[in-house]
Amino acid sequence: MSEAAEAIADLDDELRRVGQDVTLRRIGTDAPDTEAPGVRAFVRGYRPDELTGGIQQGDSLVVLSPTGMPAAFVIEPLGGNDRIVVAGRSLNVEYVDPVQIAGITVRINVAVRG
Repeated sequence: MSEAAEAIADLDDELRRVGQDVTLRRIGTDAPDTEAPGVRAFVRGYRPDELTGGIQQGDSLVVLSPTGMPAAFVIEPLGGNDRIVVAGRSLNVEYVDPVQIAGITVRINVAVRG
């Protein structure tokens, strides 16, 4: 198994054990809204030492696996018009930071606000 495949498998296992279901929501400007419920994610607030570069108190980090990413969000990755619904709260996607190993995305870190 490659290092990238192993990293994805480890993340998928962690998300199964300690993650929660969220809904990815794309607000359509020229097309109908797209929604993907039941995507497994890890959600946590930022620590005080992480409040830099536009991150504000109250923002959250959402960690997603490429394995659980619905096709619509792979073709057109998460961005500024998108929302992630966590425990009934619709949070704005502020920025997306894909993590790669050897050119393969192994996790997707998303900063959300709301």
